[in-house]
Amino acid sequence: NIVWFENIGRVLQDFVKEPRLYYGLKNSLLYFVCFLVFGVTLSLFFSYYIFKKFPFANTFKIFLFLPQVISSIIMVLIYRFAVSNLIPTLMNKLFGMEMQGLLDNGNTVLGAVIFYNLWVGFGSNILLYVGAMNNVSESCLEAAKIDGAGFFREFFFIVFPQIFATFTTLILMA
Repeated sequence: NIVWFENIGRVLQDFVKEPRLYYGLKNSLLYFVCFLVFGVTLSLFFSYYIFKKFPFANTFKIFLFLPQVISSIIMVLIYRFAVSNLIPTLMNKLFGMEMQGLLDNGNTVLGAVIFYNLWVGFGSNILLYVGAMNNVSESCLEAAKIDGAGFFREFFFIVFPQIFATFTTLILMA
């Protein structure tokens, strides 16, 4: 005995009546925009950087895959300690500023949570993008190099079109 239109109407009324739902939707959309603007863009470029084996690519791999290797409980505890104790202590010692922890301040808590989620998801995105980039034909990359394609031109015209299926899948999954 499911009444579809009544349920939709009830949900819409709940969004109007209950401000927590409105703020939850607003924060979710803000996270999604941050994921699209920062998470996707940076993970694509870091993946390409690692794919091309530029200097410090292996160091980036370690820091970016760290959240995937270490237990999530340990990562949350480390992050919580860093943003609640370490950053305020450093700001006090270096600049003489007294500040609350980022998770204790209502103005910074959302940003701290969004940053953590972007950082934790970053490694898995990079893993998928680098895996897709490893399937790019070496002959295409060599032909682009012979034709004089630089770093960005090779990325946008050779690599990105060939990993577009992975890109769209990750966007849809988000």
